[in-house]
Amino acid sequence: MSSLSPPDQPQWAPEGRLQPPPVGEGPPGGWARPAPGYVDHGYRPPEGGAYPPTTAWGPGAEGGYRRARVRRTGPGWASMAPALLASLMISVGLIVLFLGNLFIALGAPRGTSGRDRLLQFLSAGDLAAAAALVLAVALVVWQRSRPDAAPVAGLGGGRPRMVSLLAGAVAVVVALAALLRGFVLLTVPHTPGAVKVGDLIAQLAIVIIAGAAAWWSLRTRW
Repeated sequence: MSSLSPPDQPQWAPEGRLQPPPVGEGPPGGWARPAPGYVDHGYRPPEGGAYPPTTAWGPGAEGGYRRARVRRTGPGWASMAPALLASLMISVGLIVLFLGNLFIALGAPRGTSGRDRLLQFLSAGDLAAAAALVLAVALVVWQRSRPDAAPVAGLGGGRPRMVSLLAGAVAVVVALAALLRGFVLLTVPHTPGAVKVGDLIAQLAIVIIAGAAAWWSLRTRW
């Protein structure tokens, strides 16, 4: 009787643990993938009692072996064009400005009317903000129109269109804030009617400029 075990019988490893018969081919110098349902009773999991999450045995794994984690790298802030970075900072700065005015309005002294608090919050939507957003969109358009423009990083590694759309979204917020501020100013008591009309017209001018920035960001072809 031969001392060799049949190929379909389990083999005993040098450490005394039962090894399953080879199934398929493994990596050079490594063990073959174990048979379905095989459990290595000699394995001691790390502290916590769980197998490492990177170990995967089964049809979902590549060849039944541990998958190597690949570190993904992409364009960062250093690779963003200066024009796109400036446009992005303008949009983010206006968002922070609205947030700061919100805290100022909420922290106003006791006795401040709700109208005054609302006007304080909406004051961020002024003419300077609308003009800055026009500049933000223009910077993106200028960057894309350059003959030597190369693919550059946008917001989150996306296209420059995302930076332009962010400026357009902030422009819509500024336009709505200016429009609402104009109607709130009409309700201020003890103010002459001509002053109220003038305030409303001034706010409508801000709406037009901010609306132009939003329309430009949406209509620009990429």
